[in-house]
Amino acid sequence: MAWPEALALMLGLVCGAMALGLPVAFAFLLANIVGAFAFLGGSMSLSTFAAECMQAIGRFSLTPIPLFILMGEILFQSGVALKAITAVDRLIARVPGRLSIVTIFGGTLFSTLSGSTIA
Repeated sequence: MAWPEALALMLGLVCGAMALGLPVAFAFLLANIVGAFAFLGGSMSLSTFAAECMQAIGRFSLTPIPLFILMGEILFQSGVALKAITAVDRLIARVPGRLSIVTIFGGTLFSTLSGSTIA
């Protein structure tokens, strides 16, 4: 199968699944399973797909992502994030270009709290 047909199949499958009301993540999962079956050849591809999924879950590099989401939700729900941004905003109240400076200071503050330089 040439790439235009493969693209049409996969894109049509994702759009069709979402049009039927399937959540986006499950629509992409369905497209991945159908694509693995169609392009890699039969049931052997599905066992390879399952093995790759299990291997991807076990990687340590993906572990911090849900924890950062949890931390952000806790900071938002507790009101600490709003108080921190308000404090930084009051600290530099009369500086021109304040929005960009508040963003940088807020990011620095939250990366200090989380212990991550990337945050």
